[in-house]
Amino acid sequence: MVLTCVQLMSASTITPTKPHAAKRKGSKDSRKITRVILPRSVITSAAQFASTDGAKMILQCIHIYYESKEKKTIVVSTDAHRLFRCKIPGRLVSETLLLVSNDRNFKSFAGKSDRVVLCLDKREPHYVTCSTVSSFKGKSRSTKKIIFNQIDAQFLDADGQRVRTHAVMDRRDWGTFPNTDQLIPDSRGVKDDDVVYNASYLMDFAKVAKRFSKHGHIKQVLSSPNTPNLFECDVEDNVYGDLKFEFLLMPIQQRS
Repeated sequence: MVLTCVQLMSASTITPTKPHAAKRKGSKDSRKITRVILPRSVITSAAQFASTDGAKMILQCIHIYYESKEKKTIVVSTDAHRLFRCKIPGRLVSETLLLVSNDRNFKSFAGKSDRVVLCLDKREPHYVTCSTVSSFKGKSRSTKKIIFNQIDAQFLDADGQRVRTHAVMDRRDWGTFPNTDQLIPDSRGVKDDDVVYNASYLMDFAKVAKRFSKHGHIKQVLSSPNTPNLFECDVEDNVYGDLKFEFLLMPIQQRS
């Protein structure tokens, strides 16, 4: 029987990612970031591990948020069987984003480019009209509620020249992304027990490491036959320096 990451999460209470307290007015962190600049390697890799299952709408998104304690921007994706995470130094976003490709084709995030720029100042809101009945004289009124934002994602080469533009959606209206931080083990160590993995899932991360890792190596930093296991590869970025791609994969429980 295969135990998935989401099944493991159900064993404990799933809590949504905690929203960060708003900074005082005048603080540097209180300023809205309208141009989110991310390494294309991170976005391309994260897109590969997002869910394509229509029944798991929230997991179809790439989750991007800022962790104030670590002072890093976190990029996470998962399909409930495996999980990708990368921590980028600095505050690159001032609000949580749940990105999904407009055409639901995650290959659209690939291609030859160096940077992905999300133009939040030019996002196009989409609304739905809601009717509410007032308790006063039973009158009804219509209000507009934003359901998602469409964002232009500009793909730039190493010289800053635009290669192409792709439409993505910010679908925070789908709900709250699971708190994936609680799935990443704090401990490290490789045990002698036999551990078996889905070869296809492992190969997907191997392709990421082969494409973006500066040495083409994958390091297993946690091994256990009954809990999610952690793999890493080192990626060198010419702006953010040394990055670490983390890959969480649940082993297969073989039947005798």
